[in-house]
Amino acid sequence: MSTLLAFAMAVAAAGPPPLRCGGPYVPPTDYDRAGNPVVLEYAVASGQLGETRDAVGREAQRALVSRLCRLADPASCGPLEVKAKLWSFGQDASMVCAMAVIASTDLEAWRTMLAPDLEGELRRSFEALFPEDQEPAKKGFLGVKKKKKRSAVVMLERIDDNGAPGGVRADWLLGRVRAALTTIEVDMVDPPRGWTGRIFPKDVEFSLQGTLLERVDPKRQLPVLDVAFTVRDRKGFARSSNPFSIPAALAPPSPTKASPLPPSVGLALHVESQRGGSLCPGDFTQIHVTNETNEPLFVRVINLDQAGEALVLFPNETQTDDLVPAGATIPLSPDGFTVDGAAHGRERYLAIGARSPDALGRFRDARGTCRYRPDDALKVQNGAANDAPFRGATGFTLLDDVRCRKPIPLPDPKLSADALADLPLCPPLEH
Repeated sequence: MSTLLAFAMAVAAAGPPPLRCGGPYVPPTDYDRAGNPVVLEYAVASGQLGETRDAVGREAQRALVSRLCRLADPASCGPLEVKAKLWSFGQDASMVCAMAVIASTDLEAWRTMLAPDLEGELRRSFEALFPEDQEPAKKGFLGVKKKKKRSAVVMLERIDDNGAPGGVRADWLLGRVRAALTTIEVDMVDPPRGWTGRIFPKDVEFSLQGTLLERVDPKRQLPVLDVAFTVRDRKGFARSSNPFSIPAALAPPSPTKASPLPPSVGLALHVESQRGGSLCPGDFTQIHVTNETNEPLFVRVINLDQAGEALVLFPNETQTDDLVPAGATIPLSPDGFTVDGAAHGRERYLAIGARSPDALGRFRDARGTCRYRPDDALKVQNGAANDAPFRGATGFTLLDDVRCRKPIPLPDPKLSADALADLPLCPPLEH
């Protein structure tokens, strides 16, 4: 018996860990017969003491199926209802709770049923982006013609979903992108640690970005996702695929929608993240700003956070010089940043630049880490900085406890509020 299989059987025999009704919830993991871990999607329901475990368990099952099937035609949800199983129960001094689960393999089988040609759609998109070599086929050993090959190496930069990179839907699409590229003999690699978003790593020929946009199909009155890709080569030339649509129910639930950021003009921001543009609470990251023009620019970088705040991150106490030389890439902080926040939160960053401090207008006097007053923060969130001569934007999405594979405690709004309250206020936008 293999060590992994023996371990899996020991875990199964011990049963799932005790369920704590008030959280934090430990993401459950099961094992198949070969000892391979199987991720479980889960939902927790609770009730007052005195309610039966069966009643609370049924509510957990209903909550799980409702979350996974909420964007689909209700008539298609039957297979998920069959697969939703009770995993564990818990009880404390005031309530009883239950956790229901569905194996990721069962969920994937159901999603494949909704859109059986997704792999074909992806393959056709990438065939257009990575055409076969145009050299005539040559005869090989014994006169057999060699097949044309693409044999390209592509690096996935990010997948934008409803206004910001990353998230559970971007992660979901990522696996299918990798599989589709393999079918046309294109290798996909991840950005290396420390990559600033500029010079391609050795052997990488292209970078790839994906986009997910959700809308309602007017015929079926059901949400769909428009999927598109853009590829960029080492010289900076880009080409895009034709978008195609899939049922939104095919993918995990959408992260919170973010207001659109302005297109980049002369500045670029890059967040060091996991594949696709996601991060987990506690991850270390670095943010770089690049001046893509041929003249120095005075720059401000503003964090538009998930709570509606607008925080100036650059220039700051450790990076006091706000003049970024032509063509230069600089980190926003020598020590980087540690990520914090609630699951599915969307952090976005906006860089604005000008040839002179006065040309920054109302953002000229914003120096050092500071936060805008609520009325000014709303203006920035709604695009007050979008008329700057030069702009760049990016962001990331925080994954949840299932994807991060570690327990995430319930957020403490008071601690977050206290941390923000300690920051000095930025100069008013109108003065």
